[in-house]
Amino acid sequence: MQILYLQRICRRYLQRSNYLSASVLRAFCCRWQILLCFFNFIVGKCGSSQLVFYLAQLRLFDKELG
Repeated sequence: MQILYLQRICRRYLQRSNYLSASVLRAFCCRWQILLCFFNFIVGKCGSSQLVFYLAQLRLFDKELG
């Protein structure tokens, strides 16, 4: 009985930690893409619409995390 209870707790914890780590990783990647796109925008290789797209993505991920 106790083993089943502990299995459920462990499964819940792993699901939450996997979700959080995946969310944090996506947000980090998105921030990195924004930084690269912003640098390319300054240099002239990236259009402003692409930069706006990445900023919108970052805002969605921040809402998801917060």
